[in-house]
Amino acid sequence: AKAGMSPNSWVIGCSIHRSMNRGINLVSTISVTIRNNVLFDIQGNGVNLDYGYEMYNIIEDNCVVLTHSCTHCMNNDVHPGSFWLANPLQNFVGNAAAGSDGDGIRFALFSSSDYRLIVGGQLSTVSSVNPYRLGIEAFFDNSAHSNRYGNGISMDPQWQPYYAATYPMSTTATSSNAPVVLSDFSGFKNGNKGVYTKFNGMITYEGFNISSTGATDSNAAGFWCEDINANLNMSAGINNSVFVAYTSNTPNRDRRDDRVGINLPNNDNFFVSDVSFINYHDENWAVEPNKLQDRNSLLEEWGWQYIFEGINYIDSEQKIKMNFMHQAIFHDLDGTLTDNASTADFQLVPYSPLYNLSHCTNLTNSNWSTPYPVMVCDPDYRIRRLSGSISNSYTLADGTTTSTSTSSKSKEVFHT
Repeated sequence: AKAGMSPNSWVIGCSIHRSMNRGINLVSTISVTIRNNVLFDIQGNGVNLDYGYEMYNIIEDNCVVLTHSCTHCMNNDVHPGSFWLANPLQNFVGNAAAGSDGDGIRFALFSSSDYRLIVGGQLSTVSSVNPYRLGIEAFFDNSAHSNRYGNGISMDPQWQPYYAATYPMSTTATSSNAPVVLSDFSGFKNGNKGVYTKFNGMITYEGFNISSTGATDSNAAGFWCEDINANLNMSAGINNSVFVAYTSNTPNRDRRDDRVGINLPNNDNFFVSDVSFINYHDENWAVEPNKLQDRNSLLEEWGWQYIFEGINYIDSEQKIKMNFMHQAIFHDLDGTLTDNASTADFQLVPYSPLYNLSHCTNLTNSNWSTPYPVMVCDPDYRIRRLSGSISNSYTLADGTTTSTSTSSKSKEVFHT
């Protein structure tokens, strides 16, 4: 469908099966309703929002089962999504995705100067707004499971909303990132990750239930975030959620080595609040600072601070996978991260001989296990990550300067 502004257009109660191309394809549609449809055995993307002009559509209570990789379709269909959203500004409620060769729900939010806003019911002439800068009208009660080679939810390459999800859309960005809340999602038995996000703004994941991920991915995780850009503290993170490493009906072939519940991002102040971890033992770890970090590599910076509170462990002695000195700083607001109320407001850090032993002590807890030893430091002693600037200017023999540009580079420096 290529319908433009079409509030009186809909696809409701249809059964689409064994298509030789996409199931439902929307191009530049605005305010179209896609509701109560069942798609089965589809070649390529199931419900596909194509260009990024698509906004304010109602995508509700649809079920998409078995979407296959399609090499005779478009490039996007080679690694398909049961739901492929090129623009997040939708009402996306009550949908189920199962059995995709790729992802269940894919936010494919790319950068292009051609995307435009809706002003007065029509596409505006403003051409500087990209889909990854937009919010979402509603996202709740969705599920994705058994997606063989992909993720339950995938956000790639980025989603950094600056514009609130209002109608008509304002053409002025907020002074800081606009907050987005995705809520009540269930994901299980997805081959790679329950949720994969590459670069997020102020996005909160509320009421997510993730279990038994990682049948096909050596970097398996319930939730995997690589980087965030959040201007306000406690504005990007996970709240009121449950992560289960595996369940009794998960076959051994679905249990990969070194699987984590939450893979934490690069950058400060990502929060994890009121989260339960279940069955994180053996090869499973509840939490790990960005798995791509390496003490001997400069490709992934490290030493970021994360905020934790309201943590509940059930049969999970492998709580945090620390891998090397100075890798991360965990701020335990209420003592539940360390499973000890007396350490409320303490910081949890990898062991270092630099720290003052009158304030920092080795964590010796029989319910804890970590590859690298950790310490807890009291509230009177704070550890911080510093960053600095490297000058690219050079002064010649005659006293002239060839360049005055500078570049900022974060350093793994801790100051107490």
